[in-house]
Amino acid sequence: MGMACLPCAVHLALLPRRRTWVQTAAVSVAMLVGHPLLSAAGPGHHGTAHSGGLVAGVGVAMVAVPALALVLALSGLALEDRRSASAT
Repeated sequence: MGMACLPCAVHLALLPRRRTWVQTAAVSVAMLVGHPLLSAAGPGHHGTAHSGGLVAGVGVAMVAVPALALVLALSGLALEDRRSASAT
């Protein structure tokens, strides 16, 4: 699942464009929807194979990290819109 972040990260690092911000936001929303569904699927699935106290931490991270990425993507999109509006 972490591989889904790499294309956006490379594009955001090299040349951030509106399309990249939108793609980052879309992937973040998909992860926010998908992670709870996968966690509810039961043991042995994505994020639930951990034992001990890690389960709660992994569960929180599976929501917090995509939520943070979504906030950053929306912020970047807003800044990109502001920059392109001032350039015209």
